[in-house]
Amino acid sequence: MNLRMLLPGLLLLASVACLAPKQKAEFETKLHRWVGRPAAEFIRANGNPSTTTARPEGGKTYLFATLNLKDSQVGYREYTNYTTGERATVPPGGSVPQSMQDGAHQVRSRETSATLRSNLYCRVTLETDAKGIILSTRYEGNDCW
Repeated sequence: MNLRMLLPGLLLLASVACLAPKQKAEFETKLHRWVGRPAAEFIRANGNPSTTTARPEGGKTYLFATLNLKDSQVGYREYTNYTTGERATVPPGGSVPQSMQDGAHQVRSRETSATLRSNLYCRVTLETDAKGIILSTRYEGNDCW
């Protein structure tokens, strides 16, 4: 894979990686607090589920799903050594490779950017008993917290 295409995604991932663990833990704690409470309260607080299915043993499974597309602009500097043909992509604040600093070679650089489109989604599932009390919660996705 071309590094130039991969770099913007890596930059975005690194920028949000520091926030995720704390926010994820808080989300998991809040979601788990719903166990033992009526599903009707969860629905009043969070909106209608995307789907509802009956469970064979009684009760229901509720699925709450969201999907968002997000575009982000990511800037970087691209270096080309015209003597050797080597190319390098450097993020903001990154180090320029030594081969691009040698005065004997003809090196050109340019500022450029890329648009990174991210699919952000979250699926929260609740399982209830026959009385509508939440028995378990689970989630998956990259946009739940």
